Amino acid sequence: MKKNLRRLVCLVGGATLFGLGCGGAPEEMTAEAEQQPSAEPERGVRQQAVYMVCWGDLGLYSAPSTSSILIKTLHYGNHFDTNSQVFWSNGEYWVRGYPTCPSGYTCSNIGDMYVRWAGLC
Repeated sequence: MKKNLRRLVCLVGGATLFGLGCGGAPEEMTAEAEQQPSAEPERGVRQQAVYMVCWGDLGLYSAPSTSSILIKTLHYGNHFDTNSQVFWSNGEYWVRGYPTCPSGYTCSNIGDMYVRWAGLC
């Protein structure tokens, strides 16, 4: 019963968030918003952000394709730490990064993994 209720809440919330832009195509920036910073950032610095999994299940893949190796499955409420911009590959938007661990737990990650952007919010 709780699992069905959680999925219903996830679906309704996910549909609402998707309608508001969560997980959709990245927004195009206007020329005014795309102003270049005065100093060039250091090489190797990546934009990072932590997102929550919106879908009931979201696969972590070895490459940005659902036909690549499925490494692990994240579930609704898990968190994913991105280290890339959203990009288009194999007909979907993807982002690279790794799952984060709940406080008090130790994660052993095998490197960067890929998830579908639509499954994050």
